[in-house]
Amino acid sequence: LRSLDFPLLAMLPLGVGIVVMFGIYSLFGQLNLVSMMTPIILFGLGIDYAIHLGARYGEVRLELGPEAEAADVLRGTFTSVGPGMLVAAVTTVFAFLSLLACTISGLLQSGLMAAAGVVSSFLAMVYLMPMLIVWREGLSKKKSTQFLQARQLKSLGRLANSRAGVLIAAALVALALSSAYFIPTIRLERDGMKLSPDGLESITLSKDLEAKFAFTDAQAYFVIKGYDTLKRFRRELAREEGGRKVYPAINTLRVLDARKAIRTFEKAGWDRDINTLSTYVDKYAARGNLLGGSNEHIARVYEFIARNYVHWDRDTYLVIVPPSGYVWDRDLTELFSNDLQRLEKKFGVTSAGFVQIWKFLVDHLLDDLIKSSAAAFVLVLLVLGVITRSVAGTLICSTALIISFLASLALIGLLRLKLNCINIIAFPVILGLGIDYIVHIYYRLVHEENLDVVSTVASTGKAVLLTTLTTLVAFGAISFSAHKGLSGMGVFALIGLWVAFMSSLFLVPVMVKLVFHKQLRS
Repeated sequence: LRSLDFPLLAMLPLGVGIVVMFGIYSLFGQLNLVSMMTPIILFGLGIDYAIHLGARYGEVRLELGPEAEAADVLRGTFTSVGPGMLVAAVTTVFAFLSLLACTISGLLQSGLMAAAGVVSSFLAMVYLMPMLIVWREGLSKKKSTQFLQARQLKSLGRLANSRAGVLIAAALVALALSSAYFIPTIRLERDGMKLSPDGLESITLSKDLEAKFAFTDAQAYFVIKGYDTLKRFRRELAREEGGRKVYPAINTLRVLDARKAIRTFEKAGWDRDINTLSTYVDKYAARGNLLGGSNEHIARVYEFIARNYVHWDRDTYLVIVPPSGYVWDRDLTELFSNDLQRLEKKFGVTSAGFVQIWKFLVDHLLDDLIKSSAAAFVLVLLVLGVITRSVAGTLICSTALIISFLASLALIGLLRLKLNCINIIAFPVILGLGIDYIVHIYYRLVHEENLDVVSTVASTGKAVLLTTLTTLVAFGAISFSAHKGLSGMGVFALIGLWVAFMSSLFLVPVMVKLVFHKQLRS
């Protein structure tokens, strides 16, 4: 916009919107790994409203001249871009609210926070930004057209109205159709370790433990009631049928419980009175073993197990059950989970552990993706229908949105990128922002510029280009995150938003020409 003042002025209402968002969200929840990205996203979202206002204000000022009253310039600005801004904001809010359909609470909270942020940012821009623009313009002694001098990008408009623009639109449609092949190739990342930053010391140590000692922290934990039940549980783990282990995904040799420690001290005369345990630990430690040494270290280990793996007052016992191999291998994850479920059903207990939590997240990812995306699309469709009151407009905008979304998925599949529990949030964002770009172009094209593609794209298309670039910068920052889930979300958003931008500039004009061809002839 050829102004250093404008970006600085825009930071004030943008900051107010984000602060208000935090205030609203504090009433409902707290930050999590996903929702903490929302402020970064809103920097890219909130500035969009300022860009549309500023770009159009500069154009209207040039049209009306330097002597026109600021109120008249603002009236012309809001008449032109106000309806599109409102529709875009409402559709974005509902796109984020679609995350309320998710099973995973982190995604649900993020949707609520982002929706609140869009509302607060929109209101802050609508009520504060005009005053700041007029104040800045009034600082000069005479009204000047230099502030927010906005030159239209005629070359961009001519491109959108040319055969090349039609070819780009056709390429987007072809890419969307190819999604039928590429979407089934998109895979979920089931290895939780691969989402962590490279070289993370805890991950390195975890892998070393597994490689050198066959020990993994990805274990399941059972609490067994009663010593007799504990013995039956241990026998069940070791059971075989037809020469094969009944629970092949469980490393039965490394299952850790207090049974062996208790039995060892019982042979020395212990009556399971925890107050006298030390005496029998000392007796066992004083004994010699077959190698000619003492049992001191073994005795202390058994004592630790007996004291920490047993709730003596309630006669309950902790059992640690490790997998038989690298649990993040897809087949073993499923097998390990099935073995645990069979044990749970047989003994009427529930297991706990990170594997179960992670499997729950992974299993619900696709369901959440489908539900939230479908909900976002339905809500956006309803909002478009209610606000535009046009069947043709609703169909054009929704069809362009579907094509851009499918084309984005096709590119994700083509690049062999994987879904995970973090980057899945990019899809409602792509839908919410994609409909923004489409609505702005459609509204100006049909209601303001009388189907003049060149003028619409040269003016509003320029603003959409600027908003796309600023949003891509925000998501581009996330894509550099060391956390693979966050960086993946940034990459997904970069792909989806750029495709949505191309759809708004090239696909929407072609569809409008096809639908309103009679008006064009007249």
